[in-house]
Amino acid sequence: MRDLIDDESAVSVSVGFIITFSVTAIVLVLIMNSFFVMMNQTEDGVTRDEFEMYGSMISSKLSAMDNLIYTVEVNGGEVGELRYELNLPLKIAGNYYSVHVLSEDSEILFVSEGISGTMVSVPYSVNSADVAPTDLYISGNKIYLVYNPSNKSDNYIEIQQ
Repeated sequence: MRDLIDDESAVSVSVGFIITFSVTAIVLVLIMNSFFVMMNQTEDGVTRDEFEMYGSMISSKLSAMDNLIYTVEVNGGEVGELRYELNLPLKIAGNYYSVHVLSEDSEILFVSEGISGTMVSVPYSVNSADVAPTDLYISGNKIYLVYNPSNKSDNYIEIQQ
């Protein structure tokens, strides 16, 4: 008959199970963590690409508007009101965002309101008209680029919702 008090043969099975279970749990947690990090990086990349695309669209419309104003004024004409309509999505990569026009730096700054807080700056170039500094919190799909010189001191292109 075996002595149960001094029998240690089952200890190695229990310890082995606990170690195997612990290693498995740690590996599973590391894999899940890396998956979430990769998803966050992918979301950030998509957000940056979208911001650059829409920023370039706004920048090109500002330049086109400025060129039109310059061409008309150089040839002796007078510009009444110009208005471009741009369609921007309400959310990008599932997050709300804001658009800030920095006239002193000639930049359009997109800022994501999500967890990552992605920021992208897109430069613009104008020569004949200035761009009014603006902070827009996108609440609809349409924004407008408006040039309406009510007098000669108001030579601004404004971005409005």
